[in-house]
Amino acid sequence: LRDLIIDDNEASGNGGGLYLGNSESTLEGLTVQDNFASTAGAIYLNHSTVTLTDCLLVDNSAYTVGGLSVQDSVATLVGVVLEQNVTGAHGGGAYVFQGVLNMEDVLFEENECSSMGGGLFAEESEITMLDTVFDDNISEGSGGGMYADESTVTMDHVLFANQDIDYAWASGAAGKISNSDIHASNLAVVNNTCVYSPGGGFSMGGDIWLDNALFAGNTSDDYSGALTLAGTADIRNVVFAGNSTAGEGGAVYNYGTTNLTQVVFVGNRSGDDGGGLHNDGGDVTATNVVFAYNEADDGGGCSNDSGTMTFTYTNSYDNIPDNYDGVGDPTGVDGNISVAPDFIDISAPDPTDWNLH
Repeated sequence: LRDLIIDDNEASGNGGGLYLGNSESTLEGLTVQDNFASTAGAIYLNHSTVTLTDCLLVDNSAYTVGGLSVQDSVATLVGVVLEQNVTGAHGGGAYVFQGVLNMEDVLFEENECSSMGGGLFAEESEITMLDTVFDDNISEGSGGGMYADESTVTMDHVLFANQDIDYAWASGAAGKISNSDIHASNLAVVNNTCVYSPGGGFSMGGDIWLDNALFAGNTSDDYSGALTLAGTADIRNVVFAGNSTAGEGGAVYNYGTTNLTQVVFVGNRSGDDGGGLHNDGGDVTATNVVFAYNEADDGGGCSNDSGTMTFTYTNSYDNIPDNYDGVGDPTGVDGNISVAPDFIDISAPDPTDWNLH
């Protein structure tokens, strides 16, 4: 199918705009808009292999899954926009169950759901994203941008910006990924907001590998301004800048076993403990890490509660009221120092504009 407009249709079952079952199909240049269904307002895929190229899925709605549903199927999206799709359940933009979703140059924008995954919901699935943007999606449950459970998630050059959760007991305004294998590089998570709940940025649980990322300007009214970690995590070359929370962990709240290498915590704020990092019973190993100009009630740089923290070649400087809480100050041992990091300039009002090089 090519260059079609599928507009203003309604289905009592699946696929308001289009249903593909047991199919191998290529969809190119389609606009699927203003359709309604019980499940999948735009397109429903079942036991199919489908490629969508340069397609627009906009203003579709359903009781379950606002835009695209991928059930036991393989879907490849290239140059696709999922915008302003709405559902009363999971997956405002897209929903994947026991399927494979490969994406390149895809935009999830202003999608909305009343449960989990404002942009994308995935369970028991394989998700791969390249050059993908999640912007201004909303959920009442966890995962304003995306939600994934028991899945494999790979992200490269992905942006999560301006997601919002405004509901108690939810978490992860940018996204929540649990019980999963997570491999993310060149990730930007900026200006996401979680009201009443923890996790202004991401909540991640499972086997986590994160390299070359920026978490900036995320906020939470509960705990964990930017990133919650559970499971086993290897975090490298990541900057946490200007994140904040009313509770513990202005940038990071850690439950798991986490290795931090060449990570910068700067200008983060906590209304409780751990302006940069709070460790809650986990194990943290920090190597070549900078904690600077963070602020909290206790442990402006980092705080520890019944866990273990090990520091090597770490610089903790001018955190308010102190650099460390709940763990001995390692300054002067194992290459740990406390000196002004001259490469940091946080004078700009927006943390995404700070000079951190």
